[in-house]
Amino acid sequence: MDETHLIEGTRSWSELAGRLEGRRVLVRSDLNKPYEARLEAELPSYRFVRNNGGRLWIMSHCGRYGEDAESLAYAKKPVEDALGCEVILFPDYEEAAHADLGKGRVGLLENTRLRPEDEAGDLNYARALAASGDVVVINGASVCHRPHASVTGILEYMPGFAGPLVETEHYKISRFSGKPAGHAVAAVGGAKLKEKMKLLAHLAGNGYVAVPGGLPLNNVLLARGLKVGKSKTEEEGKNYVDKAEALLSDEDVAARLRLPKDVVCTLADLTDPLEFPVSQIPDDRMVVDIVPDYFDDDMAVAQMALLVGPLGLYEKGYKRGTEHFVGRMPKNSLIFGADTAKSMKGVPYCGVISLGGGSGAELLSGKEWVAVDKLRENAKKFKFP
Repeated sequence: MDETHLIEGTRSWSELAGRLEGRRVLVRSDLNKPYEARLEAELPSYRFVRNNGGRLWIMSHCGRYGEDAESLAYAKKPVEDALGCEVILFPDYEEAAHADLGKGRVGLLENTRLRPEDEAGDLNYARALAASGDVVVINGASVCHRPHASVTGILEYMPGFAGPLVETEHYKISRFSGKPAGHAVAAVGGAKLKEKMKLLAHLAGNGYVAVPGGLPLNNVLLARGLKVGKSKTEEEGKNYVDKAEALLSDEDVAARLRLPKDVVCTLADLTDPLEFPVSQIPDDRMVVDIVPDYFDDDMAVAQMALLVGPLGLYEKGYKRGTEHFVGRMPKNSLIFGADTAKSMKGVPYCGVISLGGGSGAELLSGKEWVAVDKLRENAKKFKFP
């Protein structure tokens, strides 16, 4: 189990040690696909409940209602294999509320998003979910920004505790969301343009030296009046040149932006990589990476650093800029996103890694998770004997 990092005003899972004998414990998890790494991360909380005599009930989502939501039947056997016990999948929440698992079995509630009420935050649905437990542990950090019935709604009806994953992620990310104490550098790249432009503005506005890459860089270059050829600049039919212009119009923020002098460009099929000055990007080429070294002076004195997404098309082999940045990150650093970190296996790095995702991005941008706010209210509202 990870070291406990208490979230001020909430009750911690660690307070439940020795207090769960015979209790039904709902653990709001994230077993969404791909589930393997997510299940591995959830297992310590499951074992904690069982080792302390609790009756474990697992609650999770998979996909989104009306799009790709599917049964959690795929998770049944992996959980059984991991815990060494029988797992019963309950499609019916009323049946689950009256079921007696006994000591040797685990209950798995069906995907909360098979019905529209979860994402709608329906409180009647939340009450039905709560009927299966005496206490709930909110452990799915990836959904802590969602005001869903299975996340915040359920906390209206039963005592709630922050789980180890929520505490750990909150601790890792929130340390980087405020104004840095010393010289700090944040690289923001990749896709998810709306999210990344918001983060770029927040971090640069808070005092970080900001190194845009990927789609954010393309929008900043456009805002400076430069051409970017066939480079991708939009998501869902929208670019964020106006947001980039706002960054450049703020003298303090603009002074903290670090932009490349040269970039790597390829043809549309990602072949024939060549370096070009940012002022001379050909019309028939696209930017796939930065030519690094222009941020080396900042990295040499950085007391903390942050990487939010790759600076080039990393998954297509254009890794130079990203790996150059990561190799210069100080010990007090965060790579945002487990997938980003995993893809850089072999690159020297001694900082921490967060799970990333939309919830992490929201926290990093300075907005508290709604689940944490609700856990604080819950701690005042409910006692747990």
